[in-house]
Amino acid sequence: MTHRHFRTLSVVFVITLLLANATACSGPESRSHAPTAPSSTAPAAASASGAAGSSAPAGVIPEPGGSRLPSEVSGPTAVSFPPRTEALFFRTALEAKYRDGLRRSSVLTYVDQEGTVVWVQEYLRYRVNLCSHVDAITRVFQQIEGFGVQPVCGSTNTATFPSRQQPLDFMVQLEAKYRDGLRRPSAPTFVDVEGNVIWVQEYFRYRVSGCDHSTSQQKVFDQIDGRGVAANCTPVAPPPAPTPAPSPGGGVFTLSVSISQCSCVVGAIQVRANGAVLGQMACPQTQSFSVSSGASVTICDNTGCWGSAFTMTGNRSVNLNCGSAATSSQGDGPFVWLGGEGDGQRILVKSR
Repeated sequence: MTHRHFRTLSVVFVITLLLANATACSGPESRSHAPTAPSSTAPAAASASGAAGSSAPAGVIPEPGGSRLPSEVSGPTAVSFPPRTEALFFRTALEAKYRDGLRRSSVLTYVDQEGTVVWVQEYLRYRVNLCSHVDAITRVFQQIEGFGVQPVCGSTNTATFPSRQQPLDFMVQLEAKYRDGLRRPSAPTFVDVEGNVIWVQEYFRYRVSGCDHSTSQQKVFDQIDGRGVAANCTPVAPPPAPTPAPSPGGGVFTLSVSISQCSCVVGAIQVRANGAVLGQMACPQTQSFSVSSGASVTICDNTGCWGSAFTMTGNRSVNLNCGSAATSSQGDGPFVWLGGEGDGQRILVKSR
């Protein structure tokens, strides 16, 4: 073999080795090991079908409402989720609950426990941050395929979880993704596919409302055992403080009638508030009356009233004046109010 032939074979060997390495590092299976991807060695969990007689998850319970938030999150968002290690602890406990507490038979799944908590959390994170069902699935699958964490569709401080039908649809599609796209082998689990996603979602719902790990797990297990849906841990806002009743306010109303005005007065002078007689006085006299705020005040004698009623808003002083056009003591009206608005002194004139 010549030196040229040896060098050619060496180049071919190196190229072949590089191509083999590139092939080994490609494909969805290898790309799925992104920082947010589940480990392929985690124990088995989610099921592809329910066990006999378990078409619905354990416990028949009403659909819970939305919740508020409390922290590990893939990307910026206003709604935070718990650390994935704690969510995985819950999923492991759920497996034991179905096996030992509910005595469920095992079924097969393609999604391991870690894959369940990671991708259900990512799906819910997209949903509570304003992504639609289809958009959330698309973004999760892009993460699984190694395209990185996708942006959320909006930002909110309030976590509103979707109805259970849509997360179940996501879980069914995730099973198919692991089976057909990632070529993962099946493994046994005691938690059927519906119970898997419903109870993991309930755990996350309690966690983002402020419940700690133990409290959230207990609340979910209480639901499974038929004790109803416990309230989440969102702090209850105190009732608004009652609006204080308006202060009586008002002020002192002072009426002055000089001796020169007595020819215009017939009988006692009355001060009326909202039509009711507040007090009366003779002529001549100066007298003060306490009047509540907003009261409609009029000044009258036996023949009628002086001027128009006015609204009491503070201390006021009024003088009565017969005026140059005053009539006899009987008078024939009408009665006219003279003077501007305000809290200063006023002059009431009783004229023709």
